[in-house]
Amino acid sequence: MNNYSIAFCFLGIVFSACISSKQSVKDPSQFKIIPFQGIDSVILGVSTVKDVRKHIGKARVRTVFRSNDFPILLGEFIKEIKYPELGLTFEVSAPRGKFSKKTLESIKIDSTSKLKAVNGFGIGTSYQEVAIEFGEENLGVSKSKKRRLIYYLKNNYSIYSGMYIDIFKESDTSNFKVEQIKMVRH
Repeated sequence: MNNYSIAFCFLGIVFSACISSKQSVKDPSQFKIIPFQGIDSVILGVSTVKDVRKHIGKARVRTVFRSNDFPILLGEFIKEIKYPELGLTFEVSAPRGKFSKKTLESIKIDSTSKLKAVNGFGIGTSYQEVAIEFGEENLGVSKSKKRRLIYYLKNNYSIYSGMYIDIFKESDTSNFKVEQIKMVRH
């Protein structure tokens, strides 16, 4: 072999190692939704961007501006980590307090997600199954005419969280399924 062949083989090995060392997102069936808490070991109010990327897989982290209504119409910059192949979006906001770290503020599970909780709760769960599992405590109507079940609870880490479950677009609840789940730290 000449020097060029050796160099070419070496570069090929390095290139293939770089490609294979890139950590991809794990299989969706490996993850479980933990209502009011998070996805497996990724926990609202506890996990950081680094934790999300370590447990779910590498993804691009974007800084986006999110407007808010309270107390004045200003807003804040948040870090957003999206996993479209899993139907997941994680949001990490500014730290709460001078010495606190930036932790996970919300998890959105969209209609493309195949993730489920141990009991089967997830996208596609019927309205009746949600009502049996969590109750029918607060049923709100959003501007888009979607109905939303709203729950508040302290999770296992004593962090007050909310879970918003978008269910249906009509007034009849008998045939409609969960379209979106959002868990939020309060």
